[in-house]
Amino acid sequence: MVNELSSFIDKIYREPYSLLSNNCINKSLKIKTKAEELGERADLVCCISIVPIKRWHNFPTINLHVYVEIDGKK
Repeated sequence: MVNELSSFIDKIYREPYSLLSNNCINKSLKIKTKAEELGERADLVCCISIVPIKRWHNFPTINLHVYVEIDGKK
């Protein structure tokens, strides 16, 4: 079961990123659904970061990121 989930996660992360259709939220939701189908406990975790853009004189941007924790492991 662990190998099946691990290979599924690897496949999802290798899919091309798209800001609108295949972003970190969509990928994380796919992984969470698969993990729960296999009987694993999975939680979505959302992070907010402030990153300066050097080209714009360190103008700060706010970025959101979502990932999955399966049985407490990222």
